Amino acid sequence: MALTDTEGRVVIANKAYAQPFGRIPAEIEGRRRSQFMDEQLARHLNGLEAGVIARRTALIVEESVLRPTRPHDGPPGTPRPAHLLTERRPVFDDDGAVIGVFTRARDVTEELRTREVERLADRVFEQSSDAIVITDPGLRVMRTNPAFERMSGIAPGATPALLLDALVTPRSGTRWIMAGMSETDSWLRQVLARAEGSWQGEVTLHGKDDRQLTCWARITRLTDAAGVNLGHVAMLADLTLLRQTQADNQRMAQFDQLTGLANRRLLAERIDDWIGFASRAGQSFALMYLDLNKFKSVNDSLGHETGDLLLTVIADRLRAALTEGELAARIGGDEFVVLIGNADEAAALRRAAELLDHLARPLDLPGLHNYRPSAAAGIACYGRHGDSRDALLRNSDLAMYAAKSDRRAVMIYEPSMGAEALRELETRVALVSALENDEFELHFQPIFALDDKRPRGCEALVRWNRPGHGLVMPGAFLPVAAKAGLMPAIDRMVLRRAVAVQARWRWAGLVHADWTLSINQTASSLAAQDWAEVLDAALVRVGWKTSDDVAPPFGLQIELTEDQLAVDIPGAMEALQRLRKMGIALAIDDFGTGYSSLTYLRRMPVTTLKIDASFVRGIEADGDARQIVEAIIGLAKKFGFVALAEGIESEAALQTLIELGCDYGQGYLFERPLPQSAFEARFFGCEPGHVPNPDAALLARP
Repeated sequence: MALTDTEGRVVIANKAYAQPFGRIPAEIEGRRRSQFMDEQLARHLNGLEAGVIARRTALIVEESVLRPTRPHDGPPGTPRPAHLLTERRPVFDDDGAVIGVFTRARDVTEELRTREVERLADRVFEQSSDAIVITDPGLRVMRTNPAFERMSGIAPGATPALLLDALVTPRSGTRWIMAGMSETDSWLRQVLARAEGSWQGEVTLHGKDDRQLTCWARITRLTDAAGVNLGHVAMLADLTLLRQTQADNQRMAQFDQLTGLANRRLLAERIDDWIGFASRAGQSFALMYLDLNKFKSVNDSLGHETGDLLLTVIADRLRAALTEGELAARIGGDEFVVLIGNADEAAALRRAAELLDHLARPLDLPGLHNYRPSAAAGIACYGRHGDSRDALLRNSDLAMYAAKSDRRAVMIYEPSMGAEALRELETRVALVSALENDEFELHFQPIFALDDKRPRGCEALVRWNRPGHGLVMPGAFLPVAAKAGLMPAIDRMVLRRAVAVQARWRWAGLVHADWTLSINQTASSLAAQDWAEVLDAALVRVGWKTSDDVAPPFGLQIELTEDQLAVDIPGAMEALQRLRKMGIALAIDDFGTGYSSLTYLRRMPVTTLKIDASFVRGIEADGDARQIVEAIIGLAKKFGFVALAEGIESEAALQTLIELGCDYGQGYLFERPLPQSAFEARFFGCEPGHVPNPDAALLARP
């Protein structure tokens, strides 16, 4: 209780009022609330009392507060939630003026809790999936719940004189037909008497129209505080549902819910069983660890629903292809394991090839037409590559990753893979930190027109300035980043930085509309639905466009490798068409080294074919390389593309390319990739650290 004046100052308070604030009454009397309680709470209480004073009437409210813990509530010092019924009454002087507010609060937490328990009990009774029957002391049915009516078909009004021991009878042939039981007295009365008022067992529930259900019954005598029998409560659970639930739980514990294949737990049990049998019989078996290729691209571009459908198809194909003595399991994401019985390395390789061929048949799913799934597989054989479950799983996993790295379908485990995996793991962890700590930088290599040997653009190449390792080339970390799923983040970092650099040069007048800045991206990144939004945001950030207008030509070119274009990545074609509409050019990198296809050259908005450096080096003396390059240049001209040669390192190679009609080139003969400041100094005449001078640009104008 407390009495406050009209200014919210505590006149007098008792211990219970002061205790929640860690005070004694003397410490708060004569003080305003804001001086000893939370400011927000003080304003709230002042507002309530202001209303009482203004209306000159009492206010009764129910409030939730935190109060000090009582000994039986929990650890000392831990506040407990409490509900208070608070009455605030105005206090008048002899002239009828309000001079303060008297507050009295009563803790009604236990009352509310009791009422809530009673409501919950009624709700449990009404909503329980088990049939509940309440009887009087003579076992006459007094009340039933809705579940009883659903199970038995007997309506509540039809049970006024029905006895519980007539509704439920013991299962014939079970222990419930006890020796020495009286044939005249009720079986249930005798059982309850022997069980001291509480019994459970399997019974038959007799319902309407001769309906019979096997149930598990729990029957308990109800007594008052003096031990007087008030009646009985019987809870009847339909064992059909219970047993089905048990079967479902068993399945959930051992089988993957999406695909129906064995899960990691069941796989572990089976591997242990196979190890025991193989060790006794002197036989071997193989474990094939399988991971789908490009599955993340499907998920990212088409959504998880299509991804789940693809996993289901893969599982169905694995299941259909299994022979006797084999087991397939899904152990997470797009990873599967197949146990191949009584197989050495050669037999396991043959079987793996068969399974991978079976999986690669074309399929049609929403967003995927004539899609051919592919996978990488690693194999470990019991005995030779490990004699424990963990060793076999680990080593087959390592072999699978090695297959992915080498772009092979399947590989057998080798001990050297363990050391490689450790190095890869260290690189993965460092790459995550590199993205967070901004350790990447762009270097720029000029692209020259071969007819006048003047620069017409450049290619932005990512480098990793790794602490303790110096400058790391992309070939040493991008494959690891791709397997770790970090390429989207790296691609977007490169995109944003390249846009910023190109804008810097364009705004300064150092380059003009004919200058092209080329960046490397992965097809899966382009296929992501928000890639175009990332580019738009980057252009807006550098002021090249507003959020609503169409950007003027920016001179940006995206490079994709030939292998990436050959793989059917969902959403990639649509993404490339969006790029074309945005004025972004497309170059095919490493052309001639992968799966060259006239079909994708015709379908895709290609502008440039980049001839791989392996054909350019020594072209002046290698007749085969010359013929290949000549064919690529001819192909480019037929399609109206630009031909660009990479890796030009000698004057002889340059002259040969000019003779063959190649349009552009890049390589160490012209210049190696340079950091941004060095590139600007070399080609724009800018001093390091100074704003570029447009008048010093060495670039050709249109």
